[in-house]
Amino acid sequence: MKNPRFLMKNKIIIALMCLGLTTGTVTLSHDATAQTRVKVKKKGWSKKAKGAVLGGVGGAVIGGAVGGGKGAAIGAAAGAGGGYLYGRHRTKKKGDHRRTVIKTKKVVR
Repeated sequence: MKNPRFLMKNKIIIALMCLGLTTGTVTLSHDATAQTRVKVKKKGWSKKAKGAVLGGVGGAVIGGAVGGGKGAAIGAAAGAGGGYLYGRHRTKKKGDHRRTVIKTKKVVR
């Protein structure tokens, strides 16, 4: 059987080596990977907005032709609601065509 003092010294040496390696790695990687992010806004209309506008215009035209002024208002509201729901369905099915770009700049300290 090995000496208990010898085993304890080995454990202490291994623990100090692990601590030294971990500390050295963390400080080096922190300096090397410092970054700043710049977020660019989405451009263009969403599919929901396009659907609501086109549905509202189409509903107003058809409602105005069928029922006059009050029919145009009702048709515009119904068309906008239906167009919004259709645009939301397309966004869920095919994804958003507008991309949010996040630019990263590496900063060396």
